[in-house]
Amino acid sequence: MNELKAEKKKSLRGTKMLDKRLWLRLVQIVDSKGKKSYFVEFYRQGNKKFQKLLSHDEKDARQKWADLTKIIVHLTDDGAKQTWLDQRVVSPPRRTTRVNRGYNLDFGRTELAVRLRQLCEKYCEKPVSKQSKSRFVKVCRELVLFSGDNNTLTVNAVESMFKSKMRPESHLSPDSLSKMKSTILKIGKRLSMRDVDSLFNGVEIPTKAQLKEGKYTFKEKNRRHLERDEAQAFIESLFRYGDVDWRNERSSLFLQLTFGWRPQEACCAEIHKSSVYVDGSWKDGRKKVLKTAGMGVDKISVDRSPAIDAILFLTECDPKPVVTKNGAEFFKMVAAKALGKKAKGLDRYCLRHTALTWLARSGMSLSEIKDMAGHTKERMLEDCYNKRPVKDKRKWQDAMPLNIKNVPKTWHGFLLECIMVAKWSGLLKGQRPEHDPTFLKVLEILKPKNERKELNLFD
Repeated sequence: MNELKAEKKKSLRGTKMLDKRLWLRLVQIVDSKGKKSYFVEFYRQGNKKFQKLLSHDEKDARQKWADLTKIIVHLTDDGAKQTWLDQRVVSPPRRTTRVNRGYNLDFGRTELAVRLRQLCEKYCEKPVSKQSKSRFVKVCRELVLFSGDNNTLTVNAVESMFKSKMRPESHLSPDSLSKMKSTILKIGKRLSMRDVDSLFNGVEIPTKAQLKEGKYTFKEKNRRHLERDEAQAFIESLFRYGDVDWRNERSSLFLQLTFGWRPQEACCAEIHKSSVYVDGSWKDGRKKVLKTAGMGVDKISVDRSPAIDAILFLTECDPKPVVTKNGAEFFKMVAAKALGKKAKGLDRYCLRHTALTWLARSGMSLSEIKDMAGHTKERMLEDCYNKRPVKDKRKWQDAMPLNIKNVPKTWHGFLLECIMVAKWSGLLKGQRPEHDPTFLKVLEILKPKNERKELNLFD
């Protein structure tokens, strides 16, 4: 970059020495017309000075300066600092062309960077863009940054990376740190490293209790369960969005409420005549194996009961892949309409907690819930769902909106009656839509086995 001439120059942050050869500082430059500009200056010993414009506003410039320098203080390797400065200050941003498509400045050109970029492209099955939000890609970028000129992953690089995420003012949650650790383990295995666990010798992930005791601030997702009255309001709101545009998202949410599946799994379900089957999850634009496939649970199959048959029939579930952004947007729209301010911070995952919490109080065994939800251990279900405090202490027969004779007094029966109320509000006043063929089919489905006729729901 060209060195800029100015009449006045003063340092806003002073000279910040990074090591014996490298300097970085924020400066204000005032031109002959009195216009102020804020630059970051970068010096190399024996080389010329580089300048990069940050902003014409001081407040904005200081914020960008803070963002620019918050990582470099954790870099201990000179080569890593040199790479970082070359990428962020000296090198202009590269345009994505047919020649360099998939190349990202944050990856660099070291042997490790090339291998990690290849891993990312194989993982995503497409060229890696600068805007990629995949956790796998993000972790790979940061590993390259903290590794500097090293051609392999090192303990120091991983430790520095975790330290940058565990600052008192912006500490990642323990869940996010654990996910980052598992991603690095996955990367190490794909790089054919022998002892991947040794990378975390200097890393200790704190618990939520430890962070709260130390008064650390960290983001924590609000994944509480919905109480039964909230679930009923959510279902009524969900029925109002019967548009074709939201059909896939709507089906996915109903399946989550029914079976307690994860959002990315519900949209991959297959509805068969006697069961509902899931053998994958939708992520990064393609179908992948279940999250628990590596732990022995590679498919989920649930037998259909009369209540489940009626739910699937009334909701017209036709599961198809759902884009994560669209699914999250639709959930927030429905939840805001149903719950108002209580919906703040909720995401689609709370429907999994809702279903499993109330299924655990419906007389189902932990083994049955484990198989339905795709969990690997019953102990976690016991700790997370059986012991979860609920405000609604009513018995099922008192909580049922309609208390229909042949409907089981369980979570599935409660869901079914909520759906029937949302579809035929007159049922609350005792008005039976006897001439509605849909209502008559539901009654046929709910008849006891000895009274039921064979009914084809796949017309």
